[in-house]
Amino acid sequence: MEYSITIIISVGLVYALGIIGMVGLICQVWIWMIDKVTSLIGVKSAIIKFILSNRNTKEAKANRRA
Repeated sequence: MEYSITIIISVGLVYALGIIGMVGLICQVWIWMIDKVTSLIGVKSAIIKFILSNRNTKEAKANRRA
């Protein structure tokens, strides 16, 4: 009887560890995806800022000439 209880507990622990591992893996994948998306958004915003700053400098030069 005691052997079966220990087997059930050990199997439960293995399942729990497996579920925790799966959750950890899913979390890592989500973190990786979020990191990629945010880095892409960061690149896009940097490009947009660069374009806007170029436009602003061109307008400023045009205003100085006028």
